[in-house]
Amino acid sequence: MLCRIFALLIATFATHISAAEFFVLPGTKTLLMMGETKATDVTILKSYIMQDKIDGLILKGPGGDLDAGYAIADVVLKFGLNITVPENTECASACSIIFSAGKKRTLEEFHEIISSKNRSNAGTSAPAHGLYLINIEYPKSIYVH
Repeated sequence: MLCRIFALLIATFATHISAAEFFVLPGTKTLLMMGETKATDVTILKSYIMQDKIDGLILKGPGGDLDAGYAIADVVLKFGLNITVPENTECASACSIIFSAGKKRTLEEFHEIISSKNRSNAGTSAPAHGLYLINIEYPKSIYVH
C-alpha cells in the first residue's frame, strides 16, 4: 500500500514539474508562457484572462501536450489574444497550434526568414528540401515591427 501511495505521489509530481510557467510582463497586459505545455496550463491561462490581466501571450517553449495545445488555442480564439513567438524560440507541436489561433500573430524572426528567400533559414518547423523562394513579394502589412 505504501508503495502505491509513493508511486502516486511521484506520478503527480512528474505531471506538474514540466508544466509551463506564467509571468505577466511588468507594465503590460502580456503573459509570458514559458516551458512545456500541459493540461493544467489551460486553467491557469483562463484565470489570468478572467482577472482581466492579459490581452496577449508570448510563447517560449518547445510545445508539449497536443490536447492542451488545442484547448489553449480555443481560449486564445475565444478571447482574441495576440500571440508572439520570440526570436530564437522553437515553436513546435502544441506551441504552433496555439500560435495559429492568435488574433494577431508575430514571429519575431519572420521578416528575416522571408527576406532571405531561403526556407531552410526557418529551422525545424517544416522540412526545407527544395523550398527556395525565387521571386516572391509579400505585402508590407504582414511584417510587424
